[in-house]
Parts: sequence; structure tokens; C-alpha cells
Amino acid sequence: NLHSEAYYDYNYGLIGYKKAGLATETLHAYLGDAHMDSIWQEYFKKWAFKHPHPDDLRQLFESMSHEDLSWYFDDLIGSTGKIDYALDGYDCKPRGRDFETTVKVESKGDIAPPLPIGLYGSEASQQKVIWVQPTGKHDVFQLKTAFPIKNVVLDPELVLLDVNRANN
Repeated sequence: NLHSEAYYDYNYGLIGYKKAGLATETLHAYLGDAHMDSIWQEYFKKWAFKHPHPDDLRQLFESMSHEDLSWYFDDLIGSTGKIDYALDGYDCKPRGRDFETTVKVESKGDIAPPLPIGLYGSEASQQKVIWVQPTGKHDVFQLKTAFPIKNVVLDPELVLLDVNRANN
């Protein structure tokens, strides 16, 4: 919450532009292309030749996505908190004709935005990414697939600003 004059030029550019851009890529991956495009189109239509404030952007994004996006606006953009998810193990069991994988995730960071979990079977075509919302320091997710899981990767497309990808 420093005034822009209090930053060195290099830090101002990184914090003001680079971090916001990377955080918006996370939001884009979470919402998807079609949803993100429609929100931006509505934003430009509504605010063309006007002077919107950050809360105007937030209100539009939250109303059109029908979601609380405080993890983006307050945590990713509005704080210096760090993301550090760690895979704490997984176990896959058959459930009828499908499979259920229990994925244990530890949040070692300060903030916990939605997390994409990559589930991989033995065939190249057997892969699925599911977004989940961690709520604490240790979360357990039950995820269903049509194929047995051989590997699990947190943030497989590298869209989060995770400070330690080695434990994903």
C-alpha cells in the first residue's frame, strides 16, 4: 500500500505491471477463454471513454462470473502474500465403473487461490485438470475420473505464482 513514488523504478514495474499481469493469467486460466472474453468485452462496452476505478472492475468480474474473486483482487493483487502448494500424497481406488482419487494438499504459503490439479493415467489421452479451492493448511480432495490415476501434479500448466514448484 505504498505510494508509487516510494518504489524504486525496477520494483514499481515488477509490482505494478508484471505481478498484475501474471495474476490475471491465473484468473484467465481459472475462468476460461470464453468467460474471460465476455467479461472483458462487457467491461470495455460499459466503461469506454469513462474513468473506472478498481472496484468497478471487481464488481463486473464478480457479477459476471457469479463468484467471489477475493482470492484474485485481495490476495494476488492486493497483498504481498505468497503461494506455495505442496502435494502431500494421493491414492486412487476403483468406485464402480469409475475411479476416485484422494489428493492431499498442503498450503505452505500465506494465500490460497484456487488450485488446478492434474490427474494422469497410463495413456497419453488419459489426463484431466480439475480446479479446487483449498480452505486451510491441509486439504483433502476426492476427485473422480473414468480412468485409474498413475500421477498427480499440482498446477500442471504453471499458471499459479507458486514460489516452490519442486513440491508440486
